[in-house]
Amino acid sequence: FVDLGPLDGLSFLDINDRGVTIITTGNNNYVHTNGTGMKALEELVEPNSWQALNDISDINELGMIVGFGVDENGENLGFLLTPQQGTVYSGN
Repeated sequence: FVDLGPLDGLSFLDINDRGVTIITTGNNNYVHTNGTGMKALEELVEPNSWQALNDISDINELGMIVGFGVDENGENLGFLLTPQQGTVYSGN
């Protein structure tokens, strides 16, 4: 097990077999790995591509994350985030 530090108000959403965990505080979402620690999900996507990433629901073994969010035009849409090949978030 890995100590993630204080977790007040955090909820674990999902974890894959590689140990990549998605966590939420309600309005903020995080991805945690043993190698990088906890990173805000919004830091891992193209700047200004989403106003909000809400309702994260799943992460698969390739590190792909699905959920619903608000895009740059203010529309509520589903999304699929795919990590870059060779990163600690990907299955490669």
